[in-house]
Amino acid sequence: MNNIFTRIKYFLVLVLLSSIGIFDTYGQYCTPQYLFDCEGPDALNPGPTADYINNFSTSQGVTNITNNNSGCSANNYNYYSSQTVSAAQGCSFNVSMQCNSQFAQGFRIWIDWNQDGIFQDPAERVYSSPASGIVVYNGTVQVPSTALLGVTRMRVRSSFAAIPASPCNLPTGLEVGEAEDYNLEGIAATDATIDVSDVT
Repeated sequence: MNNIFTRIKYFLVLVLLSSIGIFDTYGQYCTPQYLFDCEGPDALNPGPTADYINNFSTSQGVTNITNNNSGCSANNYNYYSSQTVSAAQGCSFNVSMQCNSQFAQGFRIWIDWNQDGIFQDPAERVYSSPASGIVVYNGTVQVPSTALLGVTRMRVRSSFAAIPASPCNLPTGLEVGEAEDYNLEGIAATDATIDVSDVT
């Protein structure tokens, strides 16, 4: 009988520690939160919606991402684990994104440079669209010289009529939109990455 009570107490302690994040491990990225489906109608939102990232791509990386006409993901979120942009430390690559043509979206991108499973550091917020709209938004991401080598996570998030403030949470106004995760591979800076325009 005592053994049973010991196991129960042990289980309750594990549940408590897990609930306060003691057992959070690296690589366990948060799932972005939204109130409404990115392509309604649904039970909470009877009106039609089309709030999602339809096109996302990169260029000028060593390898690049092309993910166009992707539509609305289940639960407003998808990790495209087979799509990777790679770039060398200290170099940059370009990003391009556009929502569906029906409802204007604002965009923000985070990259987990230190590979700790979260997007908390200020330097990990790498791009913000200047406004919300249905136009194509373009930007450049600079890879820090201190970025860890290897594969980490990049998150692209959209929100209706607003620029997302958090990679995870549901702040006021962030009720509908979509998030897409991709891989970013950090490569060591070598002589091969020097701009050939500097060579005479």
